[in-house]
Amino acid sequence: MPKLNDFQNSTVRLLDYLYFHDVVAMQGFSEEKLSIYSKLLATIDSLAYRRSEGVLIREHYKHLLLIGVDFELTFGKGKLIEDDIYVQMQEKYRAYLIQQIEFVGFKIDHYKQDLNEILIQTPIQSITSAAAFKIVSQVLYFEYDNITIGVLSKFLDFNFLILAKYQKKNKVINDSFLNKLFYRAMLFLEFEVFKNNLIAEYSFEEQTINLNALEDYEKVAAAIKARGKANSLKGIEYKGFHTLKTKNDLKKFLINIEERLGHNPIFSDSLANWIALISAWHLILKKGNNLDKPLFKESPQYILDSDISCTKLARKKLADFGFSVSEKTIFDCYDRVYDIYTLIRITVECLVEEKMYGMNERVFIHDFYYNPNSNAFFKKQLQAAKAKL
Repeated sequence: MPKLNDFQNSTVRLLDYLYFHDVVAMQGFSEEKLSIYSKLLATIDSLAYRRSEGVLIREHYKHLLLIGVDFELTFGKGKLIEDDIYVQMQEKYRAYLIQQIEFVGFKIDHYKQDLNEILIQTPIQSITSAAAFKIVSQVLYFEYDNITIGVLSKFLDFNFLILAKYQKKNKVINDSFLNKLFYRAMLFLEFEVFKNNLIAEYSFEEQTINLNALEDYEKVAAAIKARGKANSLKGIEYKGFHTLKTKNDLKKFLINIEERLGHNPIFSDSLANWIALISAWHLILKKGNNLDKPLFKESPQYILDSDISCTKLARKKLADFGFSVSEKTIFDCYDRVYDIYTLIRITVECLVEEKMYGMNERVFIHDFYYNPNSNAFFKKQLQAAKAKL
């Protein structure tokens, strides 16, 4: 496969960032969240349909309403840090939300009415810690399943990336669905830039690197470079996704947003691995929803529906998006990612138990690439899990 250029490397890092959040959302899902998110989305869908015309602008309004819910959870439910920090964070978050609402052209009064309606239908007191944790990305997953596969499909359709195993003509998923998914995914990345910067500003975690015990100096250097670049871009305005008009505008946006996230690849920095990684995600989901079905079978011949393997179901899902992948490849990748999936799940469970959402949230995605403050046991488990990828 040809070597990727700088822009293509940026797109792959964005896929990695989205994939991490797909894993977080799927690994922490539950019947409780299903109930909460179903009710929440029903109200949001109804309000968005009433307030906006056009498919994508409706998706934008839904996104902004979700941010409003996140705001209420952050400042109406979480444990306060200190009064002055609380007020500063709240005002910056409020200013950001108002700015986003006005940029798109929605009326503030209408938005306030609609957010109040949502909070009447789904009071924040009824939203558990597990459901509140990273609610914007979790609800996005709940609506669209795996986000990474849709974004990768759009990157390929734009000819930003090329994969031999992608056949657009065989795609079953319609373009309207992909356009909505892609639009929401880009808005989510914008929100992550803002939220991560806010967290870093007021919940600073001092990190001390021991120069006498650098296990992987290249990884340390890469983390410092990526996060330093992101820090240097704080406060510098950029064009929001909804303002873009050309494919070249989109390319500039993707580079810009990737740099602002300061993300280093956790799962893969190679384009060649992404179909397998996404298919493994779908295999884990299929198995979770079909406990009675076998995970994988060597024989392609089946008589009864109950004998159809979860790997075959996952392969069919990938084919619907236009991707060709063997069942053996899916199963092998499942085996490689299982340990890091488990480590992410355990980490999320710990963060939820400690109520690390809202004002107490931290940018824990960095822990899975490099964090000098991680304890020795976590580092050992992470190193073992990533060695399999």
